[in-house]
Amino acid sequence: MENVSFTYEQGQTALKNITLDVKKGEFLVVGGKSGCGKTTLGRVINGLAFGFYRGKLGGKVLVDGEDTAGMALWEIGERVASVFQDPSSQFFAHRVRDEIAFAAENYGLEKEIILERLDRITAELGMADLLDKDMFSLSSGEQQKVAIVSALIIDLPIFVLDEPSANLDAEGTEALGRMLSLFKRQGKTVIIVEHRLYYLTGLMDRFVYMNQGRIQTVYNREELLSISQETLTAMGLRTLQTPMLSLNSRGCKGGQPSLDVKELTFGYSKKAVFSGINFEACKGEIIALLGRNGIGKTTFCKILAGLLKEKHGSITLNGKTPGWKQRQRKTFFVMQEAELQLFGESVSEELALGFRTNEGDESILESLGLADLKELHPATLSGGQKQRLIQAVSKKSDRDILIFDEPTSGLDGENMLKTKVFFEKLSAEGKTILVVTHDLEFVATCCHRAVVLKIKENEWFFDEWDS
Repeated sequence: MENVSFTYEQGQTALKNITLDVKKGEFLVVGGKSGCGKTTLGRVINGLAFGFYRGKLGGKVLVDGEDTAGMALWEIGERVASVFQDPSSQFFAHRVRDEIAFAAENYGLEKEIILERLDRITAELGMADLLDKDMFSLSSGEQQKVAIVSALIIDLPIFVLDEPSANLDAEGTEALGRMLSLFKRQGKTVIIVEHRLYYLTGLMDRFVYMNQGRIQTVYNREELLSISQETLTAMGLRTLQTPMLSLNSRGCKGGQPSLDVKELTFGYSKKAVFSGINFEACKGEIIALLGRNGIGKTTFCKILAGLLKEKHGSITLNGKTPGWKQRQRKTFFVMQEAELQLFGESVSEELALGFRTNEGDESILESLGLADLKELHPATLSGGQKQRLIQAVSKKSDRDILIFDEPTSGLDGENMLKTKVFFEKLSAEGKTILVVTHDLEFVATCCHRAVVLKIKENEWFFDEWDS
């Protein structure tokens, strides 16, 4: 990359005078605060910045010595495999097996080669049981795995991955780390944009730290590991160490639960998603809901919020048992796909939609680091900024029970801590907060209690995390 700049059509300059050489076989990690330009850097390398997202590119991007400005997107795609931050945006087929095979078929690989790679890679990642499932019945973490395998099967020399671990459970993240380690041994060039760093410290050759659209510093692995946690936090970076959980369990201490779930059962047609779940939470609790990808955590929360109707069982809120539609007015559910809940023409308008007053909006935006973005269109925000905007709307809703699905998946270290402070303020106000997450660093930092959704002998249950 030679003196590269990029400005989106809306006027947002994401990259400023970037010069960077990446050697063949190098493992490069790109990090920095949300909105610093990391994702756009990846889009410039794989050609999407100027081939799909509208904007103006300055400078040169050379792949294997060839200027990508003169190449069609499919030509860049023959050299660079990409995994997007939002995996569903790159899907074409309805069945997992067909989706994984599609890219390889598109580039003319022989059927025998496709089948061999498909079986080998899905076995290595523990995904064989997903192959015949409908793509859109998968959890977000399972979709992320499919996107990764769809890129792997083409076996290209360069890989650009944008936050590939964001939706993965602990087991999936470990499997991803093993696959990336294999790439390194095979001499692939890997450029990975990521907030979670702990699973990459043994793999990275260099770490590129970006700030406000520029490359501020480039560290080798030893230099990065020598930085104190205090300095990393000030830089907006997350921990380099595997998170260890030590939770402050609260419980109801003899009081009435604000949320009490008894024998909850749900399924589609004759297929059970889960059955017989019992769960309770109390005012002021911040509870992490853990469990492997696809076990039913998000579905459980959608039922609590009245977005889906239970088959059997009861849900009691503050001593009353409202119907599923009434629960929609008593809870607030923040989806993982933040853009699905954004409707305004600006950040400030988004916060005003559906409410009678704008009182307190400025302080809410300020608390989540969004005050300087209030005139921007929500679509121009980074993934982490969109998540924080929906969190701001949840605060203004003033509901007693707030449910967040992967609220930190796109957040840097600084904004993860802002979310922690935000949740703690809601807790102090007596709100009950449920957090569906795979982000153990956030759980260790913020949550009072963690429960794991499990299944054993066809019985579903929440097991308390043994800290």
